[in-house]
Amino acid sequence: MDAGGVRDHTEAGRGDTEAGRGETEAGRGDTDTGASVAGQGVQCYKCNQLVEGEKFSEHLSDHHTEEMCDTCGAKVQGTVGLLNHIQLVHYAAFIMPSPQTPPPKHYKSTTTTKVLPSQTTPSLLPPSSSSATPHHTATPPTSKPKPTSINWKGFLPEQFRRVVQEADQVWIAKCLYEPTGQLKPKIQACWFHPPLEPKPSPPEPGWYYRQRMFIWAPMMMWEILLKCPQCSRKMNSSGIYRKVREVIDVNSRYYLVGGDYPRCSKCSQPVCPWSQDILSHVDVAHRSLFPAVLTTQLALDRKCMTFLKPRTSGNSSSYLQSAIEEAHSEEWARQTIRYLSDCERHMKMATFVPSAAVYLPPPPFRPLPLAQWFETVHSNDILSHVDEMKGVITSTYGRILKMDSTKKITKKLAGGIGDSAAWMSNIGNEFGQVLNSVLTTGEGAGLEELCQGIVTRYKNAGQAEPEVIYVDRDCCSQSGVSSVAKLFHPWKSAVRLDSFHFMRRFNCGLTTEHHPLYGTFGAKLSSCIFEWDQEDVQRLKEAKRAEWKSSHSGHAPTEEQLVATISSGELKRHCRRRTRGVEEIRRMISGLLESVWELTDTTGLRLVSHDSMRHVWEVQQKHLECLQDPAGVALYTKVGTLQKGGKELDILRCGRGSSSLESFHRHQCAFIPGWRCNAVHMQMYMLEGASRWNMGRSKEAVDVEGASTLRSFDVRLMSHLNNLSQRVHGCALVPEVTPPGKPTGERIAVEYLLAQTNRGDLLAPSQVSEIPSQLLEEEDEPDDTISMLDIVCQSAEIGAGDPPSAVAGDTEPGPLVTETSQCDSRGVVGWEAVDALAAYLVGLNRTITALSAKEEADIVHLYTALHAMDKKPSRYTQKAKKKACASGGPWRAPRKPSGSAPGQQAAERLYMTHGQAAQDPEVHRVSECVCLRLAKEFEQSRNRPKDTKGKTMPIPQSIVSVYSHIKQLLEDSRVVLDQTNLVLVPVNNTTVYSWLLRRDKRKDRDMLLQGTVLPKQLHLAKEPLPAMNTLPAAPVQHAHEAMTFEEPENHEGEAFPRQRTLAASKPVFSPPSPPPQFPPQFGPAPPFQQAPKLQHAPPFLYAPPFLHAPPYPLAPPFTHAPPIYPLAPPFTHAPPYPHAPPFTHAPPYPHAPPFTHAPPLQQAPPECLPSQPRQRAWRLNKAVQEDEELVSRG
Repeated sequence: MDAGGVRDHTEAGRGDTEAGRGETEAGRGDTDTGASVAGQGVQCYKCNQLVEGEKFSEHLSDHHTEEMCDTCGAKVQGTVGLLNHIQLVHYAAFIMPSPQTPPPKHYKSTTTTKVLPSQTTPSLLPPSSSSATPHHTATPPTSKPKPTSINWKGFLPEQFRRVVQEADQVWIAKCLYEPTGQLKPKIQACWFHPPLEPKPSPPEPGWYYRQRMFIWAPMMMWEILLKCPQCSRKMNSSGIYRKVREVIDVNSRYYLVGGDYPRCSKCSQPVCPWSQDILSHVDVAHRSLFPAVLTTQLALDRKCMTFLKPRTSGNSSSYLQSAIEEAHSEEWARQTIRYLSDCERHMKMATFVPSAAVYLPPPPFRPLPLAQWFETVHSNDILSHVDEMKGVITSTYGRILKMDSTKKITKKLAGGIGDSAAWMSNIGNEFGQVLNSVLTTGEGAGLEELCQGIVTRYKNAGQAEPEVIYVDRDCCSQSGVSSVAKLFHPWKSAVRLDSFHFMRRFNCGLTTEHHPLYGTFGAKLSSCIFEWDQEDVQRLKEAKRAEWKSSHSGHAPTEEQLVATISSGELKRHCRRRTRGVEEIRRMISGLLESVWELTDTTGLRLVSHDSMRHVWEVQQKHLECLQDPAGVALYTKVGTLQKGGKELDILRCGRGSSSLESFHRHQCAFIPGWRCNAVHMQMYMLEGASRWNMGRSKEAVDVEGASTLRSFDVRLMSHLNNLSQRVHGCALVPEVTPPGKPTGERIAVEYLLAQTNRGDLLAPSQVSEIPSQLLEEEDEPDDTISMLDIVCQSAEIGAGDPPSAVAGDTEPGPLVTETSQCDSRGVVGWEAVDALAAYLVGLNRTITALSAKEEADIVHLYTALHAMDKKPSRYTQKAKKKACASGGPWRAPRKPSGSAPGQQAAERLYMTHGQAAQDPEVHRVSECVCLRLAKEFEQSRNRPKDTKGKTMPIPQSIVSVYSHIKQLLEDSRVVLDQTNLVLVPVNNTTVYSWLLRRDKRKDRDMLLQGTVLPKQLHLAKEPLPAMNTLPAAPVQHAHEAMTFEEPENHEGEAFPRQRTLAASKPVFSPPSPPPQFPPQFGPAPPFQQAPKLQHAPPFLYAPPFLHAPPYPLAPPFTHAPPIYPLAPPFTHAPPYPHAPPFTHAPPYPHAPPFTHAPPLQQAPPECLPSQPRQRAWRLNKAVQEDEELVSRG
């Protein structure tokens, strides 16, 4: 008989029983024989038996539902009757085959089962008959036969049962063990998820909070050969590792199980399967599958570990702990909602049972460890990569070096060495990379070890000494050799003073940095020091002229207007500059000081403090020689190009000064999360931050064709990736990444500070400072010495050397200039027509809601008098720019996919809120003129409108209120919209306030500078500047010893795991079970027929599988014949299991016929008996192998 068919039919029968249960319930109330509820039980209306209420449906299915046998078609009553029928008829036919006629089609079971509340499992054999008990004729079973239960949880080690949740123990045990309790010899996958089983009824809370499992078994899964870390002998698996770890993931947890417990075959020492010794013996491909970073008790998934690595502002262990705990809390809440929802549904459906089921409360939420634990995990990960991080830092070189110090980060040092550091000194190169970063007790002599370490590094790597070194102090000396040059002895590199720090020293001669003329003084001071390359400026002017034409209807700008459109950022990005001569700088700065010597603000406060500025200028004249660019040194590098106005412009990077280190100082403070940090974590953060900083800048320092967009800072991982791709494909997949050199032994960060303890010779002798030290402290500002204001303040400041034919070739005529022509504040003519239209719009009635026909005609007439550039529709600049990566921390993600257009999200949000992006009034001249007239009108408070509470509005709010009314009139006029392009740009209080403030500052500056002769802002050099460098096409190779990462090869499949027991592959024989007893209506069973003996056994050692054997869940597999019987014939129709099924003993029938026993089998040999304990069997097998080896050696 097909057991699968019986099972399917049984399940179908149970469904019919469940479906008919409602009808039975309804009919039972109308009959006298219906079931009645007595106490906690239900009385069956057919057999009058008292059954538990929750098991009444099972009782009906087991005893009163009609079932039909799929083999012979016999109809029986209940599942019990069907099982008895199969056991007594078909099972006996398998053991005693005979050509008898099939059994009768109708069989009534003589089962006399009295169902009690405590008896729920029926017997497979018919019990003794009783006249007092009615006979139950059975029907299709609703459940398959229940085998003897297996205690799966008992297979798990004790520590497993303590850590693994109760709901996960059974399915995890089934993944690891066989039904016999032996460990599975082969594991096919690493990840195991809870099985998709039907939900329990009633709901059980543990089912909803099950966790997945990861098995780490390199020997059992991939058959990788592992060697003992002590004696290098082969290691064998000694079972499963007795401890299980719980790993914290992003929003859940999972179990980490060691499927292998490696044990040395010589020293018999077991090793933890995920110890560093074992992981180091596994190749990279398989080791990368290990998912966690371990601590003493718990573990953290590597995905969470990645979120801790970026050294950005706000990223800390506290931030990660709170974010992950929030994700875990939300996941717990979702699973709890599922559980409670199923409980509520079960309560509604369980109307048959009078007593309500007990619903257990959900398990409490398990909080995550503290942030200190996450910090410990991060520390463990960094400690495993310390050499790589140091190698990245100490294998950095440069052609132009920069040295600068800051005090801000020293305030974060806490613990035993808190307040012991005075400076954080950094040395960088022209690409922004950091050669070294140390904490020191003082500058000067305290940096000698740092500088000599750099010199030794260059010497060992065969690197040429730098061409120039930029510093913020100690650039020269009266003795002729500066102290910086002595620190880098024996280098002959030129030492230069950073121009930004030079200019900052003049602040000591000013009264205050908040003076209205402070920005103008700084911009003019910069123009006194530098001059621009004429060719670069000319190309930029051509690009800006083309942009002007496209935005002003082809009208060509004047030279004054063109220079006014060039911003300081565009000059810095596309043009080269150089320092003037010493005498020229001295003459121009002296002239600038004479011009601003008597300037004051409206309150009479002087810009220059005379006594202080005389002292500053007297001292700073000594450093003019230190400002000069070194001869023959190319300070600019071309890093790319862009299109502007249809012209291609070069993007340049300047290597002059220490601006890149100023940027690093700001990021360096973000390396240390929080306010304070001890020495260990300070060292850890500085190493990781500096190495990631250098790797990010190294990708920008090369222009490799086919460079990847991969963002990874794991040196070991990238090196393995390139090595494997080089061996397989012949090329590197990440060509811009090269392995760093080995660490040179230089002290970095806190190590340098600790080495200075108890040394008093590090502080330089006290000297009288040239300028007060509190004013020398830099503010970590960017090196923006080009301009601290707009590049041009007045129209007369046009640089010398501009070609007179700069606007030649612009044949398109401009606006007609007459005696009544007016210009705006930028010098663009045609303002009189704009002013007339704005005056008419401001004079409109402010209480109307629509324009009259005459007003519309007047507006159209005034609009036609405008110049063509004022008739163009308004063009709005893009407010949102697409960035390469999401900002705001590692957790922030865009609301749309990364392929969305820039500003798309902002546009959708504005559309949903029916808003518009406010613009500056200067973007449209009509809008600007309207705002200007309204500003003049509302200067007096009596002219301003009032709010709903009767209070007078401020000027910006009053302008926006009336401006919005005029804008609404124009937008509602169909004539104006059809015949003109006149639409006022949207504004708000902020844009109007910024516009008014900017106008007031410009007016005050122009008023204060009236009659003052200042240096020209844009002065062009008469001689060409040195040619710019280009980025190398491949990473620069140095002569230092490169760091190599020796990893074991992939030995998958090379290990042959031993059998766990001697008799693991041998069947276990046992004496035959007593034959079953049959009811009298079947007659005596025929004798057991033994198969005839073969003359010659076939030459195979494995017996063929038995046929037509119904499966039995507890039977051990019989796959191999005993090797001691090579000529034994196979049995015919043998049962698939050696042991008889566990029948329920019943008293024999009074007329049972005698049973003819089959001839007994021969006694099994000793090696076929049940196996001995695993350890003893292994020792016996090992002893036999050693004896064989001794015999073979003679």
